[in-house]
Amino acid sequence: MLETRAVKNDYIPKRFIDLFNESFTLVSGFNEGIQVQMPDLEPNEVCQIHFIIAWNTEFKDEVATWYAVDCLPEFIMENARVK
Repeated sequence: MLETRAVKNDYIPKRFIDLFNESFTLVSGFNEGIQVQMPDLEPNEVCQIHFIIAWNTEFKDEVATWYAVDCLPEFIMENARVK
């Protein structure tokens, strides 16, 4: 999905496309959290990668958690007051 967004220049610079074609580890997980390794941005470039987490321990086959994390980048940016 990130590669598709880079191709469309959808909050990920097109020049990042090659990152997704290499054996590049973009996201690493740790006990303390996650780390996203990206190249430096050029002036006026925007890169937005969001993580939304939801879980449900009560109902195994409940789809509500999928709907809870289904947020478009535009919605997040608009509500963060970032243009």
